[in-house]
Amino acid sequence: MIRDGRYSHVRSIWKAGDLDSFGKIFAIIPKCTVCADMGLNYGRFATKMKKPERFTLGDIQRMSELIGMDFKDLAQLVWLEIEERARIKPLTK
Repeated sequence: MIRDGRYSHVRSIWKAGDLDSFGKIFAIIPKCTVCADMGLNYGRFATKMKKPERFTLGDIQRMSELIGMDFKDLAQLVWLEIEERARIKPLTK
């Protein structure tokens, strides 16, 4: 499988210290590309994007491998996204 070159671009931005939000990844790589590469159904992936607390550690691990990014750093971006959304609107079940 040939990996999409945009993953390298995200990795470069991360290494430069300029990847400051989880959503910025999807401004570079379309969600449909990432979910296909992760083997996820687009509908489920879209749900997880709306509620990032639903991403599993396995999801984050697969995404970090695609990007070539440290797992902890990507998990931190997901966590910051969850906190930001909770600050704006309280989490609901």
